[in-house]
Amino acid sequence: MTRFPILVAVLVAVALLGATPARASGGELVLAAAPVYSLVKWDQRHPSGGGIALDAAYGLNDWLWLRGAAFYTAQAASKDEAAALPAGAISVGGAFVGLRYAFDVLRVIPFVDAGVGALFAGGAGHGGRVDFGVDVGLGFDYLYSRRVSFGLVVRYHAFLTNVENIPVYLYAGPRFALRWD
Repeated sequence: MTRFPILVAVLVAVALLGATPARASGGELVLAAAPVYSLVKWDQRHPSGGGIALDAAYGLNDWLWLRGAAFYTAQAASKDEAAALPAGAISVGGAFVGLRYAFDVLRVIPFVDAGVGALFAGGAGHGGRVDFGVDVGLGFDYLYSRRVSFGLVVRYHAFLTNVENIPVYLYAGPRFALRWD
């Protein structure tokens, strides 16, 4: 059994017990960076790797935000002799815009994201291509101070131009954010 879900649950519980009310409002800007672990279901192989995700969010009010995100990851794919696919790195990058719904009531701010955008993917036997995609995400920020927060984010992306066999892409990692009113 993996200990990661238990660790996350304990950290969230500790943060909620020590939380005091937050004071978000419309017009707040949040810039965040996250080193991420990634997984892509691209062909017969399902390689994992890592990279960086950046996002910016602008608060329309205390619960609805406009969001933009960009990311790049590389996944090491093994050779697949049966499919004549060479070993190498599969690179995935993208840019998305969308909305964030934040539950801004405590120092821990859970959020849900949804957006549309473009994904670039290629390598390890595949030429580069750009696909239309959608993303959904979950995360939370812990307000360390009025300007700084730490948290976790998980985002799922679907490439939508290959409907018969939708390739999927997922990344997750800790996030560090700076906030301005």
